[in-house]
Amino acid sequence: MKRFLVLALLASQAGAASPLASVRVQVEGSAALTFNHRAQNTLTLRTPWGTQQAVFSGTPYAPDPGNYWGHLSPLTLKIKLPEGVAAGRYPVSVSANLYLCDQRAHLCTVRTAQASGEMTVGQASARLDLLLTLPTFTLLP
Repeated sequence: MKRFLVLALLASQAGAASPLASVRVQVEGSAALTFNHRAQNTLTLRTPWGTQQAVFSGTPYAPDPGNYWGHLSPLTLKIKLPEGVAAGRYPVSVSANLYLCDQRAHLCTVRTAQASGEMTVGQASARLDLLLTLPTFTLLP
C-alpha cells in the first residue's frame, strides 16, 4: 500500500515596500501510519533567496500520545524577497525527513520525501499543489 504526502505550496507577494512570500506544506498520511515525535521530522525549503529549515509538530496519536503523532500539522514558512525582485517564476524545492511508523507492523523507519515546483512572484497569490509518494516499507517473510 502506498503512502501519500500532499504538499501544498502557497506563494504570495505582500507589496513593493516589504516583499514577502510564504510556502505552506501539508502532509497527509493514513490511519495506520504515524510519525515519531521524539525524532525531529524536518522540512528543508530551498529557494533562489536561501534555504530554511523547520520542524513539524502534530496531533497526538490516541493509543500512544507520548510517542507518536497521528498527523503532522501544516507548516508555513515566510520568505523575504530581495528588494527589486523581478516578477516571474522561481524554482522552489522541499525535502522532508520523516520518522514514519506503521502501527500494525510495529515498525518504524526514516524516509525522505522531496518535491519541487515554481513560485510565481508578482501576483497577489499563487498556489502550487504537489503530490508526493513515499516508498513503502516492506516486511521480510
